[in-house]
Amino acid sequence: MNKTPSCQPHLECIWKQVSVSGCICKIAGRFSTAHRAIESLTPILTQNGNNIDINDVSETLSRLKGHFSFVIENTDWLLAVVDKSRSYPIFYSLPRTHGGEPMLAVSARGLQQAKDLTEPDPVNVLEFAMTGYVTGSGTLYQDLNQLRAGELLLWDKKSGKVELFQYYRHFPGEQRQES
Repeated sequence: MNKTPSCQPHLECIWKQVSVSGCICKIAGRFSTAHRAIESLTPILTQNGNNIDINDVSETLSRLKGHFSFVIENTDWLLAVVDKSRSYPIFYSLPRTHGGEPMLAVSARGLQQAKDLTEPDPVNVLEFAMTGYVTGSGTLYQDLNQLRAGELLLWDKKSGKVELFQYYRHFPGEQRQES
């Protein structure tokens, strides 16, 4: 089997891999929590062929509790998810040309080295110098990004389109109704 864009050879040991309903799933973090999340998502992801209803996915993810991050992939799409607090981060680098594959990793340094990303992002470097951290999905390096808490990345392999969706937002002071 070919290497998927979700794991690079030198980062392979970080991901735990399982197969669920014909999808390859790679998990970082708490295996049992992520596996339950994947099992709850699999029917939604496979019910309409390869047309993923992002609203159903978001609704299911927003109800999940626990600490996890995972990548689910089949021949047509790839879905990467981090939990509501980004307990186990996922970093990504998008292709510079159409038809390229995004690269994902749980290690920013590993991905930076794998893609030779050495160009600093001047805005994020300044933000870091002023605050001690970088906000949003950027990092200190150009073309090296991170999924934010409660965010997912969906890559349609046929069209090459990569989309980010915020499935959960925390609003301090508001009480959320749990079903």
